[in-house]
Amino acid sequence: MNEKSIECARARLRVGGEGAFLIGEPIIYKALGVCPLYLLTGSRVRYLTYEEALEKGTVSVSEVGENGSVPELLLENTGKEKVLIMDSEQLVGAKQNRVLNTTVLIAASSKVVIPVSCVEQGRWRFSGEKQMRDSVAPLYAKARASKSRQVNYNLLSRREYSSDQSAIWGEISSRLESEGISAPTHAMDDHYTSRMRELKAFQEQFSLDKFKTVKKGTLVGAAFTLSGKILGMDAFDKSETLRRQWAKLINSYAIEAVREGNGGAVDIESVRLFLGTASASDMQVFEPPGLGDDVRITGEKVVGSALVFGSHVIHIYAFNTDEEERRQDRHTTRMASYQERMRRRPTDQ
Repeated sequence: MNEKSIECARARLRVGGEGAFLIGEPIIYKALGVCPLYLLTGSRVRYLTYEEALEKGTVSVSEVGENGSVPELLLENTGKEKVLIMDSEQLVGAKQNRVLNTTVLIAASSKVVIPVSCVEQGRWRFSGEKQMRDSVAPLYAKARASKSRQVNYNLLSRREYSSDQSAIWGEISSRLESEGISAPTHAMDDHYTSRMRELKAFQEQFSLDKFKTVKKGTLVGAAFTLSGKILGMDAFDKSETLRRQWAKLINSYAIEAVREGNGGAVDIESVRLFLGTASASDMQVFEPPGLGDDVRITGEKVVGSALVFGSHVIHIYAFNTDEEERRQDRHTTRMASYQERMRRRPTDQ
């Protein structure tokens, strides 16, 4: 099954091949470029997004026990359909806000402990309801790239879906400080709130109805560029999921562009080469929380993951990484001692 899942991920990234993406005409706004990705046919796998399941009242995410555990949350799906939660999607509330460390597909009528990272350093207490809610503000795209490399490293070395929590806190604090944003608990959510006016303009410019249709193709994802350089790509197995996740994806990438001014560009051939590089990268399969296979993608210039269920690539993402980012991520070798501390009972900060 492992080799089959890897081949599914590789095939999806081979532009023009069977079951692979078709590249559409890009749209550019200020420094951000969005190049749409299409499939000839979407999958028929039935599931709800986290947002949809919350609306139906069939899913809950809470702390693991009364004391809680920073890198873990408990998800309960009481519904009759599977539930999908995207990598780096933010869950708000409980004792502190978190983001997913990997994409998960949760079976109907089940409970699963999901791996997360904290994006609110200065709070460890309940404020309001104990159940977590969704957010349109996922982890920043560049931080997603770093976290993905951290998770890949820890899966290979420790078989754990853990990140470098101190690095994530440091990234958020640095952005808040550099932009002069008041955030009493150093919450990433406060950063997004302060930039919502600018982000709304990106949402309007990149609304899905503005992308030209491709004959016989269904829009399932996109590659994103910043000032002409590829940041990364995200895509799903069907257009319905993309529509549900689109605002979150745009925010994740647009937050990188709000201070960059103009100068956006998209070179389609570079997008094609990036997808090909991702397809040719080293891939290894791990068992994620929930259903399916997690195909982790690791290369000199790319990092990412694909959640494969049966023969369907439910969610695939890849990020462009340069040497500077790789140097910054090498301190993940210090994770062992940090993870041990994080497993102890946290105290109110």
